[in-house]
Amino acid sequence: MTQLCQTESVPPVVPSVVPLLPRAAALAAECQTGRGWGVWNNLWWHAMPYKAQALREHADEPDPALRAGKVQARVFELAAVEIAPLQIFAACGIMPVWTPELLKEAAETVNKNPMQGHSHHTSIDYAKLIRLGVRGLLEEIDDSQAKHRQAGDAAAVTFLDAMKIALQGLVAYGRRYREEAARHLQTETDPARRAELQRIVDALARVPYEPATTMFEAMQSMLLLHFGVRLMEPDSAVGRLDLMLDAHYRRDLAEGRLTQTQAAEMIQLFMAHLQELSIWSDAVVVGGSLSDGSPFWNDLTYFVLDAVAQLNTVGPGIGFRWSDGMPRELLRRAARCVQAGTSHPGFWNDTVTIPAMVRGGFKPEHAVDYVNCNCIELASAGRTAIFSGYNYTNLVKPIEFMLNGGRPVVPEYDNWPGAVPPPPADMPMMWETFDQFRDAYGRYVRHTVAALVAETNALMSSWVTHAPLPLSSAFIDGCIERGLHCMRGGALYGQTFPSFVGLANAVDSLAAVRQAVFEDGRFTLAELGEFCREDFAGREAERLYLLHRCPKFGNGDARVDDLMRWLVELLAAELAAYRNPDGKVYGAQYFGFKAQAARGTVTGATPDGRRRGASVSGSFGGDHGTDVQGPTALIRSATCFDHTLAPGGLCVNAAFHPSALRTEADLEKFVDLVLAYFDLGGMQVQFNCIRRETLEAAQRLPEQHRNLLVRVAGYTDRFVLLEKNLQEEIISRTLVETLSSC
Repeated sequence: MTQLCQTESVPPVVPSVVPLLPRAAALAAECQTGRGWGVWNNLWWHAMPYKAQALREHADEPDPALRAGKVQARVFELAAVEIAPLQIFAACGIMPVWTPELLKEAAETVNKNPMQGHSHHTSIDYAKLIRLGVRGLLEEIDDSQAKHRQAGDAAAVTFLDAMKIALQGLVAYGRRYREEAARHLQTETDPARRAELQRIVDALARVPYEPATTMFEAMQSMLLLHFGVRLMEPDSAVGRLDLMLDAHYRRDLAEGRLTQTQAAEMIQLFMAHLQELSIWSDAVVVGGSLSDGSPFWNDLTYFVLDAVAQLNTVGPGIGFRWSDGMPRELLRRAARCVQAGTSHPGFWNDTVTIPAMVRGGFKPEHAVDYVNCNCIELASAGRTAIFSGYNYTNLVKPIEFMLNGGRPVVPEYDNWPGAVPPPPADMPMMWETFDQFRDAYGRYVRHTVAALVAETNALMSSWVTHAPLPLSSAFIDGCIERGLHCMRGGALYGQTFPSFVGLANAVDSLAAVRQAVFEDGRFTLAELGEFCREDFAGREAERLYLLHRCPKFGNGDARVDDLMRWLVELLAAELAAYRNPDGKVYGAQYFGFKAQAARGTVTGATPDGRRRGASVSGSFGGDHGTDVQGPTALIRSATCFDHTLAPGGLCVNAAFHPSALRTEADLEKFVDLVLAYFDLGGMQVQFNCIRRETLEAAQRLPEQHRNLLVRVAGYTDRFVLLEKNLQEEIISRTLVETLSSC
């Protein structure tokens, strides 16, 4: 067990905070507006014309695998290459500002020939590129091709040829950047800038073709690959940055090539680049456990956290992994990011998350290498192409059907993945006891799960019409050996993790039905159904009774928590019975991304007092402002069930008023709160530290609050860019004024 008030007899050697490099701040500011291509989170979208041109040029290639490889290589030839004055790495050239008409035309071409994943999430093996270089990968492919030729597997041989073409395109892309750096070098007169350009030229003479020999080369190689992947696909996680760079960092320090300050500044600039490349869907993970169970951290762990606290950028998304045995000071440093109002990082507990992944089909030695892929989607670094972060089934919607005679009050869109189906045809719509009502709801949830699995399996089976992903597949374990791309069984792990929202509303609604109808006798079920159908018109007293007098999840109420545990266990048991088309398991995932707002727009009023159209809950805590008993009650409720039943990941939202984290004593209490949550079995928690007044002002005057960041549901976003009902949900989250009760 973690000791909440642990102290170290010998204080750990901790690197001091390196002040934010002015250039890093300036680059981050430029990257937030896209450095010339200017559309939030749309690097992939702005590469669309390149893809469309490449597809047209290779339309005559009959083999889809070879066409995919050739298109990828051609995009590397077409993509803009530029090294801006603020850059010390060669990555992410200034993109053209396309006309809307050209983008639309290009999208039509690309959509007829899909080249990207379909709601799949990957964490490709950047460490393998650092360790082997493209040359080592090509050698692995040659060996695999020889085996598949001997076995007569022509399709595998062809797909491996496509990998080669894509990888050679990546090398050529690096060569183009080297030539660009050399061009700048010819006219540059400032000695310091000449040294930076020369370092790029020298690094790209080796990487990405050869293994990296220095920390700079490793980071340059990673960025080149990351940008290359993002040109073709919308999602890919960076992974365990501090661990991947550890050997090169220690060697560079020992041999005098690098100082701690220089390394910290490189981290700052690297993260600013990631903000440019993909905003928040390129999660960087720090800390955590090693394969022998021992905790891992290094100077770079601190440097990443310090950069988060100072840069104040939307991305990259940061996951901080806590492993027993880490120094308390490291958790303090992570807490200072929250204190600074960044909304990063998300806090992860290895003691729970690793067993959850094992339960979800990952081998223990691979589960220990987990990353949160994009928001909270769990993946094993370099081994995974999971189907997750999709459908977002709304679990309060069945109650709407049940109270309305088996029909929805507000229909969901027909083409919405994960839409709740009508109830089973033989399910009665009359209930005499609460147990009957709850059991009917449970049956409806199982019916809903069966429908979403059927829908998902049909979608996954249709992927045979999608072009392969040769570049990503080259960096995912299993694909080279099997000669298959990552979405068609090549990846070592390809589990399916459907996402669920509205759990807190569902549980609160069940609790309200139990009390209002079957215990207090305040209304009949028919009357409650009418109130909800009419959105409580003329029934404000009844709504306030349901909202404030009926118990709510998040307040440490054992009876409500029991309902949550029952629902989570039901979902886990039902999903365990299914397999996807590749024979991999299903498992639950609990986060909303933005779907809690979208699902709320097509959900009528609910028995918990929620009005029609309001956002539904997207996490296990703090989403809809009814957890009013403080943070300790919230974490008791949030840990009322076994978190290993969520192998796809889960999130718990909590919010603090800035006054709660003003002093060093406040910060110590915050650290104790996180450790207490982990001791109780919590998997993940994330925080916002913003004044309610600031959020309300940002709603009124968005142009004055463009850089206000908030934690949404596993990811960080600019508050002013969110939908109105999602903004309202974030404002309604409980803002704890003090930690004195902890």
